Amino acid sequence: MKVLIIDVNYKNSSTGFIVEKTKEYLEKKGDEAVVCYGRGEAVKDTQVYKFGLDFETIFHAFMTRITGFTGCFSALSTIKLKKIIKQTHPDIIHIHELHGYFVNITSVLKFIQKSNIPVVWTFHCEFMYTGKCGHALECKKYLDKCGGCPHLKEYPSSLFFDRTKTMLKQKKKIMLGFKKLFIVTPSKWLAQRVSDTYLKKFPISVVHNGVDTSVFNYCGSDYSIFDNLIEKDRKIILFVASNAMSENKGGKYTYKIASSLSSDYAVVIVGANVDKPILYNGVYLFPHLNDKKILAKMYSTAFVSLLLSKRETYGLTIAESLCCGTKVVAFESGAPETVFLDHNVVFVKYGDLDCLVSKIQSIATYDKDDVSKESIGKYSSSTMCSNYFDIYSKLLLLEEEN
Repeated sequence: MKVLIIDVNYKNSSTGFIVEKTKEYLEKKGDEAVVCYGRGEAVKDTQVYKFGLDFETIFHAFMTRITGFTGCFSALSTIKLKKIIKQTHPDIIHIHELHGYFVNITSVLKFIQKSNIPVVWTFHCEFMYTGKCGHALECKKYLDKCGGCPHLKEYPSSLFFDRTKTMLKQKKKIMLGFKKLFIVTPSKWLAQRVSDTYLKKFPISVVHNGVDTSVFNYCGSDYSIFDNLIEKDRKIILFVASNAMSENKGGKYTYKIASSLSSDYAVVIVGANVDKPILYNGVYLFPHLNDKKILAKMYSTAFVSLLLSKRETYGLTIAESLCCGTKVVAFESGAPETVFLDHNVVFVKYGDLDCLVSKIQSIATYDKDDVSKESIGKYSSSTMCSNYFDIYSKLLLLEEEN
């Protein structure tokens, strides 16, 4: 079996990690994996190709802002990707994310359709069935034809023109041209959202995203990991998010949470827009961390983790926290409350800070090692990869039968 995997990233980011672990899993099974990715540093791993040209990505982002169209540029990068697909002759193509200004989506999908190669496509967001949005939130215009987009200035941002009606029409036309497409989502919530759209004709399955449990496991408390800014007798309330202070991630709520808790607690943000750790308005702000081992130590030391998002299609930080032995209090944000049906996670209505603070205060001391051991079996990357392998195998069996 040879699987060609396409994503915006490799190794970096949540989807880049999934790609890396899937490749490793296939190779351990004695199969072959080819990775094509569009952005980030060039990696010298075997059978890994960065096809995206950085100057084209910059131009693509610029043109999106000016014209309102996205996924319609990057011609040279797209030619490179087609060439790799043609040369490697994969049995299956597994697509993760195609948005991010690095490929001409319609062009590459038409090429794949002509090749007649079965496609597994993991939807990590809502981009492929909306005019442009990764998270449609409460907007339902995508169920008809989009237009009059309420999120026009959000990623992928357009400064002047609303092309969402045209782009959704284009997506419908190209996606309905697939004859061998198997859609995967990381949650039942997102699977239901997909099945409510024009994509309902395709088979849809759920594979939960996994975490690297060789890193994310309970490794004991170590307050020094917080630059010795926090006293050891305080209970750390940890909030981890990329672009933590964005409207969707909800970092703004941490200040109100901190002011509502006694001095027995310390609220920490990891992913704030700061260069070094600082204390600001009663909250300890730390920059984004690339070192997962340090992040795992922070999770392990924390008393409770938070998820404050307006919308999530899975909730990876919940899985990371649990595997490190730390309970979670979270806002309901779509998918997480349908994924983490776990007694170590408490959900409250989105925006209900009083209830969220009350839930934090009600958590008594618990055995973090027990939480970690219980969670690792549920949320590991090996479980995720095994599920993907089963899908690949079934698709190849169907190919042989046909």
